[in-house]
Amino acid sequence: MIGKILEASFHQPEHQREADAFCAKIIEAIRNHKVFAWDLDKTINALTKTFPLTVLDVLVEQAMDDYGLTIFQDMRSVNRSCPLDIVSDELLISWAARKPNSRYTCLARVVKFLNQGDEDDVGNWSASAEKLIEVAPEPSKVLDVFLNRFGCQGRGSSLAATLVSRIPLIESLVQHSNSEIATWAERNAPSYAAMIERQRATETAEDRARDEKFE
Repeated sequence: MIGKILEASFHQPEHQREADAFCAKIIEAIRNHKVFAWDLDKTINALTKTFPLTVLDVLVEQAMDDYGLTIFQDMRSVNRSCPLDIVSDELLISWAARKPNSRYTCLARVVKFLNQGDEDDVGNWSASAEKLIEVAPEPSKVLDVFLNRFGCQGRGSSLAATLVSRIPLIESLVQHSNSEIATWAERNAPSYAAMIERQRATETAEDRARDEKFE
């Protein structure tokens, strides 16, 4: 209900100040633990439809905490759609281009990086992620951020299995026409494979210990 009210109330340029203030209140409430980000998904979705640049300025850039987590990642962590999915790639890129030293990596922390439209696309980059990688002045920094997100997993799933499912993302970049991107993929593929093996060993040991506990 509140989402529809916001769409109807904040739909004109003269409502910019109110939208800014509302976004600031959202940040304050979340940081003071008065509400969780995922409780506000419809509210933020409505704001994103009417004032996408305000949402990017305030709820993406200004809300970034010390660990690089954001409101939008919190929403996606409970398997809810991210409001940024409705923002066009063109608008995202034009916003990032105004502050290229920080905003490309900022977006890499929040946009959907995996194409999950159907089972055949699970191992492919999302259109937004591909665009960010292609146009970022330093694509390796954007890729480093995405790489750190590869371990995000669904509830109850194996981290090792999740990491394995991301391998095609790295492999798809090995022959990239941009040498910086190709070099990044070649450099990170071996260390990523080694990380998977370590995680598999950890999970095997944990499973064995759990089984022995109940014998």
